[in-house]
Amino acid sequence: MGKQEDRRSLPMKPKKSMRARGEELVNEARECLQDRDRLGEKESIHRLRVATKRMRALLRLLGSRLGAEEYAGLDTLCRRLARDLASNRDSDVALDTLELLAADGAGSLSCLRLREALMRDGDRTCSPAELQTPDWQVIAQKLDSIDLCYRQLPLKGLHRGDLRNGFERGCRRGRKLWRQTRKKADMETLHEWRKAVKTSYYQSQLLRRSDNRADALKCLGSCLGDLHDLDMLEQRLLERRRWFWQEDLQWLESRLSLRRRDLLERARAYGRQIYGKSAPGKGGR
Repeated sequence: MGKQEDRRSLPMKPKKSMRARGEELVNEARECLQDRDRLGEKESIHRLRVATKRMRALLRLLGSRLGAEEYAGLDTLCRRLARDLASNRDSDVALDTLELLAADGAGSLSCLRLREALMRDGDRTCSPAELQTPDWQVIAQKLDSIDLCYRQLPLKGLHRGDLRNGFERGCRRGRKLWRQTRKKADMETLHEWRKAVKTSYYQSQLLRRSDNRADALKCLGSCLGDLHDLDMLEQRLLERRRWFWQEDLQWLESRLSLRRRDLLERARAYGRQIYGKSAPGKGGR
């Protein structure tokens, strides 16, 4: 970010603003709990997990002002809550991705057999505890712990430059991973790039930025998220390939390859738009 962009996108009172952002995230999560009957369990869980990821992105924005113990304590609370809410997600993602890939062939015998096998697999791989409705009271208690921990963070002396450095650290990591994917787009690198991009996008929201880069980050994050879902589905199928007909796997593989090629091309194009023009900044952890 340049000096003019700093004035436009960074809050005049960083400490007060970042305190408010943390409180907003916790309140949004609490509203999800209160409104879960209307939202439904799946949507409520999704929104709660996004709230925890945005809180972790906020922590990275403040990273240079926090001690290692303070940072790790709150980050661990957020990660544990997200993990507790992740039950059955892999099975849901696999089935949703299969339906997307099937498209006009959704009624084919291959698609029906794959779907049936994945549904049986989901039942087998989840314990009875994981299949139960989340303990919302426990989740509310964990949100209270996150709220208390965040309120106690020492933000005295927080400057606009700290926020700029925190944001630029994430952009540098995203740029580095973008360059790596131009040479080798393996699953691990794409996964790390997706996390870096999501963090930068959430940080742009927290800073109330509404420029072209923020829009491109959102689109890039969606592409990388879809690529991650493809990888999860393929990995799930390969690990359990003895349960599937070979002709069904071949039917899906061609569709999966075309979808991956298209998403990767789009992701690299967004990467050029975001990272290709400006050189990496300096400084920051």
